[in-house]
Amino acid sequence: MVEAAVVLPVVILCVMAVIYILVFLYSEVAAGAKIHVAANAEMGKQTGVSVTKKHIPHGVSVYEGGSVSGKVYFADSSVRFRRSGILRHSFTKQIRTYTYEVDEKKLIRYTDFFK
Repeated sequence: MVEAAVVLPVVILCVMAVIYILVFLYSEVAAGAKIHVAANAEMGKQTGVSVTKKHIPHGVSVYEGGSVSGKVYFADSSVRFRRSGILRHSFTKQIRTYTYEVDEKKLIRYTDFFK
């Protein structure tokens, strides 16, 4: 009984910690998928090549930049795991994704040039 009284709270604490970590990882993957769809939707809207009609996420900041072979569309978001229960700190992670709009003519020229 004494051993169970000592070990049981530690086991419960470990199980709760694993559950908190899994919830945070799930939130991170879901946010990553959301911003990836937002970046692809913006790239498709700008180029007219790919059109996303359903489930376009709102509230994701998408901006464009440049690269050697075309434009790059960046999307940023953050995942925040709030403080609750026995946790004293909240966790925040920045997630960033990018999608390339490639100019195939330039890509072929540069590939032939460097061969």
